[in-house]
Amino acid sequence: KSRQAFERLRQVPRIVEQRPEEALGRPAKSGEMSIVGVGPLTAAKLVGEVGGIERFTRSAQLAAHAGIACIPVWTGNRERHRLNRGGNRQINAAVHRVALTQARMHPPAQALLKRRKQAHDTRKGAMRVLK
Repeated sequence: KSRQAFERLRQVPRIVEQRPEEALGRPAKSGEMSIVGVGPLTAAKLVGEVGGIERFTRSAQLAAHAGIACIPVWTGNRERHRLNRGGNRQINAAVHRVALTQARMHPPAQALLKRRKQAHDTRKGAMRVLK
């Protein structure tokens, strides 16, 4: 899931250059790139804050830069993941807004959250997975 989002994010600058009418907020035509929860302002914020997606060769590098990557912690024999408080907080906030919108409006995201809840995950833990 994050790999797909990473690949779509890599395409945003090209689309903004080739089709500026979409960057101004006009709806995308069917078959063109669109991510649920990403409007023109959020897309512009992500493009501006990332500052050249070419410098990230893997999605994990972008996640670490944005502060979205979870940090593994161990308590005894139990492995958990905690929130990364580092990274670019502006990117993290934009991705968080997208995740909240998807949790509210996007059936696949809602299904993911439901599965995580059935697996006894907390709401925060499920949202971390969605991000």
